[in-house]
Amino acid sequence: MEGAVESVVEKHALKNAVSHGGRADLNAVVKKLIAELPEVKPRLREVWPIIARIVDKVNSLSLEEQRSLLEAKFPELLERPSRPEARMLPPLPRAEGFDKVVTRFAPEPNGYLHLGHAKAAVLSYEYAKMYGGGFVLRLEDTNPRAERLEFYEAIREDLRALGLSWDVEKVVSDDLELMYEVAKRLIEAGRAYACSCPLKELRGRRRLGEECACRSRAPQDSLEVFDKMLEGGVREGEAVVRLKTSMKAANYAFRDPVVLRVVDHPHPLKGDRYRVYPTYDFACSVEDHEQRVSHILRSLEFAARVEVQEAIFEAMGWPKPIAIQFGRLSMEGAPLSKRRIAPLIREGVVKGWDDPRLATLRGLWRRGVHPEAVRRLILDVGPSKANALITWELLSSYNRKVVDPIANRYFYVPRPKLLVVKGAPDVGSVKVKLHPSFPERGQRELRVEAEGGLAEVYVDAQDLEGGGRGRLRLMGLFNVQVEEVDEVAYARYVGDELIDPKVQWVPAKHFVKVRLLKPERLFRDGEVDEGSLKVEEGVGEEACSSLRPGSLIQFERVGFARVDSVEPGGLVAVFSHR
Repeated sequence: MEGAVESVVEKHALKNAVSHGGRADLNAVVKKLIAELPEVKPRLREVWPIIARIVDKVNSLSLEEQRSLLEAKFPELLERPSRPEARMLPPLPRAEGFDKVVTRFAPEPNGYLHLGHAKAAVLSYEYAKMYGGGFVLRLEDTNPRAERLEFYEAIREDLRALGLSWDVEKVVSDDLELMYEVAKRLIEAGRAYACSCPLKELRGRRRLGEECACRSRAPQDSLEVFDKMLEGGVREGEAVVRLKTSMKAANYAFRDPVVLRVVDHPHPLKGDRYRVYPTYDFACSVEDHEQRVSHILRSLEFAARVEVQEAIFEAMGWPKPIAIQFGRLSMEGAPLSKRRIAPLIREGVVKGWDDPRLATLRGLWRRGVHPEAVRRLILDVGPSKANALITWELLSSYNRKVVDPIANRYFYVPRPKLLVVKGAPDVGSVKVKLHPSFPERGQRELRVEAEGGLAEVYVDAQDLEGGGRGRLRLMGLFNVQVEEVDEVAYARYVGDELIDPKVQWVPAKHFVKVRLLKPERLFRDGEVDEGSLKVEEGVGEEACSSLRPGSLIQFERVGFARVDSVEPGGLVAVFSHR
């Protein structure tokens, strides 16, 4: 009996917490428990400590932790924003020619994912589901100098946040022995050779389209050089394995490309076990064959690589997948390239990969952009070959539709000025709905404690501009006539009927301090905007202190925000948009 109670309570506590901004309501959970297990009602006093313990435990978790646990243990209860149907995508070419449609997303674990990565991942995932096929997550970790252990799990986390799951996960460094075997077969067949030309000479000959003497090596001689590479008898830069294609090809990347090279650097997973690593084209080709990938979706920057990879398939006699190149995404005022972001972090221009001015997925999440908004935007852009510049206004319009029904409402007053109301009725507190469209979510309480005809509240100084003499409605409380505005503003109570303008307010005795980070475009006219992260300080209603980091909320009449951190007496939030 006790085990059943614990399971049901945990289920409904998680569900209630995720639906209400990260905090489960004890009474609501009890009602759900009794509805599901009526036999508990006569023993409610006995099991109450169990219920309270589990609800407290759930409430101690962050909203992300609550959502992850709910998805892992009770996925059928997880409310997801409505998802557009994958059939909105154009059909894949020649899909009927494969036994099964298999797509893949193959990031390199050398940085955090950004909006451009999300396009490749979402399109690949949706096409696999559209055709009832398979989706592969492949971590292309064959450049040990660039890879970092932290990025492996970060990639998985960001993809899960996007709502993606995969049928197969492959870490390419697990298949290095396979790569060596394929390379030996190519060498034996005369389709690849070991080249000992100095790197500078190699590049020069490729640029001129000239063959080197190594190209005419007998397969056995090339195999001997390759074995020395594997055994440690060749230092980095002294020899490589090249695919034999054409040194006169118009496509520079197709001129006898390097497919394996020595890298004297420890690997984050393999340590010093290996010294020879495949290049991107070679690793992709072997893995695409091994995983029976039918369609490769990636941006146009990879177009030059298609010819190289197809040559590897032809040399091995493998059936070729279909490569689909789509236009690149760029973000207004925010770099996507890791090469551009990394120096900004080193120089302290941005605070990290999750800086809310960046269009890394972590930066977007921290800014309060819901993953579902990113997914919807990408599906609407689709696999078009046209490059697309995404503006923050466009992304905000998608995000607004997703977060509006999710975000509970709270009062926040920037530029707070004390307003003393005379002749006020005795009001202990007022209750305001957490969300006007979802009354079942409950209410939050604002303790006014108006006594002896005086009430003290904070209002936005801008609402009192121009002397402020006029009638205002303090939302959810009463109306006032502003009479004097100085260091302190004074007003008198003038009734309860609904009037305009309505202003938000916060009790002067019961509030929390709020620091609102307001990110703007990081780059303007190609230059870094030093003032692109503004900090606004104000006061919020007392209920804000119970919010959890990660909660998506709306400050009424200000805009949507994401709770960044909660500290004693206050919180930090990141402004998303209006």
